[in-house]
Amino acid sequence: MSPIQAGFRRSVIAVGALLAILVMSGCSTEDPPSRGSAHSPRAEGDSVAGAWARVQATEYGGCPKGSCKDYLLNLIQQLESLNEVMAATDGEKFAEPIEIMQEIPDSSIGDIDSKKESILDMRTQLKSWFSRHPKEAKGLSY
Repeated sequence: MSPIQAGFRRSVIAVGALLAILVMSGCSTEDPPSRGSAHSPRAEGDSVAGAWARVQATEYGGCPKGSCKDYLLNLIQQLESLNEVMAATDGEKFAEPIEIMQEIPDSSIGDIDSKKESILDMRTQLKSWFSRHPKEAKGLSY
């Protein structure tokens, strides 16, 4: 097999593996859980670092032209998860970021696009806080 054929074969296998992961990741058309729901977006044993990483990952997404509803609902869900983990871990240590997230909009509001700037600003403020507290961002203990 030539090097070109081998490279092509590896690429096809990688694409197939990626598609399998996406299919098995459980993409759902269900609405995100609301606050107080028995189905929390937080996984058992989740860490602040893990929840923060998921919030950061939303920066690389974005809105298609028009409505940003799905993007913003995902970001709200990730912020709620981060808030929940911080409160469960050490509410005093994370008092400032918990305060920043005090105004997370309810995901059931009809015109979520109207809250876009405040939601993105919340993420920016959290990014600033975590940049001043890198140990918490990486899940390191003192």
